[in-house]
Amino acid sequence: MSSRAELLGFNHPDDFAFWSTVGDPDHWPVVIRRDSPQSGPAWVRYDVGIVEFLVRTFHGRLPGNPFSGDDIWRNTSPTFE
Repeated sequence: MSSRAELLGFNHPDDFAFWSTVGDPDHWPVVIRRDSPQSGPAWVRYDVGIVEFLVRTFHGRLPGNPFSGDDIWRNTSPTFE
């Protein structure tokens, strides 16, 4: 299996979000590389698209916060710059 990724974005403190770009684009999962993982692995794959991933993050409906910071975790009114 080949491994390809496309950068989606990053935040402070340097967590990175990627799409795993193998296969059908409608089914690309989100992969997060956390800069300072408090617990668990630094790399985590979420088998959902980016919109579903963000909605679940905003509502706290993932097994845990995917990011090192709490800026958007359980934040139902996020702002972006």
